[in-house]
Amino acid sequence: MPEQKDLQKFPTIEKQFVNYMFFRVHPDWRKLDAETKDLFKSEFQTVYAEYSSDFLLFSYSLIGFDSKADLMFWRIGDSLDRIQEMTARLYRTNFGSYLETADTYLSTTKKMMFVGNGSEDRFHVNAGAKKYHFLYPCAKHRDWLEKTGGRTTAEDELLNFAATVEHNSRLACQIRMSDALDGLRVRLPESQH
Repeated sequence: MPEQKDLQKFPTIEKQFVNYMFFRVHPDWRKLDAETKDLFKSEFQTVYAEYSSDFLLFSYSLIGFDSKADLMFWRIGDSLDRIQEMTARLYRTNFGSYLETADTYLSTTKKMMFVGNGSEDRFHVNAGAKKYHFLYPCAKHRDWLEKTGGRTTAEDELLNFAATVEHNSRLACQIRMSDALDGLRVRLPESQH
């Protein structure tokens, strides 16, 4: 029997809330003069930055990529109350009055957690390390179900918000890529967020 000191030690995994929020900017925003826009954006950015110690925060422009949304925020943290508080405060800014929620997704992590310091392993994923972030449901061909594994509870919760979900639907960001998946065939839905 192995001694206690020889047993593999697993890192502590903290449960995190993961929120993707998609916004449309009202067309009246484009009619404002540049100085007013700069002032409103500065106020909004100040409130956004106040939450950088509470969350891993990432923002993405969707202009030219999605006709339903202009911005996406990816927020990762340990408090739903702080997510709600941040959202309410952002909406109360001048720029926030021009925003409409196009979509929002909320899930929790279970067997892994997001980190922001670049130390990635099988339990810790470095969030926001890339310029682009893809979030969309996809359906795997049945030949590949065994190779890619099943959906997690968190993935199921996110897929509840998708327009079309099938028994083999997956979020592409949840499929770990490897050489074993060479030739993987996927079918993408007609519309994506």
